Amino acid sequence: KDLRQELAARDPLRRSLAARALGGLHDRESIEGLIGLSGSDDQMCAQAAAEALREITKASFGTHPRQWTAWWAENRGRRRVDWLVSALRHRELDLRLAAIEELSKAFNDNLGYFADGPPEGREQAISRWEALLARTARAKLEH
Repeated sequence: KDLRQELAARDPLRRSLAARALGGLHDRESIEGLIGLSGSDDQMCAQAAAEALREITKASFGTHPRQWTAWWAENRGRRRVDWLVSALRHRELDLRLAAIEELSKAFNDNLGYFADGPPEGREQAISRWEALLARTARAKLEH
């Protein structure tokens, strides 16, 4: 909570450091504050916020708060793990790599997904990820 409050600090360095820390923590509750900061006139703050948003969401809209706001409106009701699976389809290799790394650590398996693999193979593996998430969501509802 204290770090989130630092996003509104007067000192740009404090704001940018807070944004970086929140990104590293994958702090979902800081997304709205980071979206606001991504439009800052201070380029260091705007860039730090954009990088934090990218780290948390595995989406990429740079320092464009309107695009981030639209993404958030569409995705705020989804779980972060769903964002990670969506990122497996991202056009940028580094985001696909980051997403599968997190998913593989969490589930101890990559389900045959390779970020640099052929599109058909990636899509088949993404279907396996989506099926796994659907099963885990159903299991939680049943308990």
